[in-house]
Amino acid sequence: MNRLSVVRKFLLWWFSPPNSPWVCVNLSVDFSSAQQYLDCLAQQEGPKVSIHHLICASIAKGLCAVPQANARVVGGTIIPQEKIGIAMPVNLIGHKGEEKKELSVLLFEDIGAKSLRDLAQEGRGRVHKERSGKMTNPFLKNLLRLIEGLPPGAVAKGLSAFDTLMNRPRFAKMVYDQFPVTTALSNPGAALPSDVDGVLFRSCSVQIPNRLISVGTFFAASAVQNEVIPIQNEPQIRPMLPLMLLFDHRLIDGMKASALLLEVTRCIQDPQSVFGVNGQLPPKASS
Repeated sequence: MNRLSVVRKFLLWWFSPPNSPWVCVNLSVDFSSAQQYLDCLAQQEGPKVSIHHLICASIAKGLCAVPQANARVVGGTIIPQEKIGIAMPVNLIGHKGEEKKELSVLLFEDIGAKSLRDLAQEGRGRVHKERSGKMTNPFLKNLLRLIEGLPPGAVAKGLSAFDTLMNRPRFAKMVYDQFPVTTALSNPGAALPSDVDGVLFRSCSVQIPNRLISVGTFFAASAVQNEVIPIQNEPQIRPMLPLMLLFDHRLIDGMKASALLLEVTRCIQDPQSVFGVNGQLPPKASS
């Protein structure tokens, strides 16, 4: 582990619990080229690549470029992570899986080594299992099974005890080995219609509690919607993707966060050169 700078040491103290270290950045990204790219992939053989698959792969590319953001703080210590794990919520309402819970979590492990096609094949198969009531992550499956059998008071005490243990690096490593998440991608507002006249969704702001599972960043993307933006100083209507980044200020500063976002947006705006004509090029292998 690299020696911490004076600034990192200060921020670890300054943002120690219960103070929140999260900084929120909202922006919209021109999705024109990405939509054309996804349409082109849809005409080829192979699993269908969705917008969220593309965003996940772009996030992985960004974290490869800014590895300081792919870390977590455990017990006041910054612990870098070699691999990238992205957690995504799976809506279970209206599916068989909602009998016991409304929401599940899908984890893409070591996403930096996977292509868009790999993500599409893995993601669609696991989403189907989650919605049919079959959890794909053993750690979450056992944890939820335990919670289901306990009364609310016992659940609160148990989770508080678990949270205390998660501040111990050795115990936290055991948990993260079972659930290797380093960032998350959510989709607030994605269910809102994008063709309502006079309404634009501007993303949201979230404050993540520093409890249980720790991540260094949190992303959110909403539905693509038409907006007027300046292109070469001329107003044009383009399909825009609302995107939000939450980053832990103890890990990175505004400059690193900007570099992360610029890399993510570059991948979204020029996906063919990053992920290949067929979507077979993994983020770490692209130039």
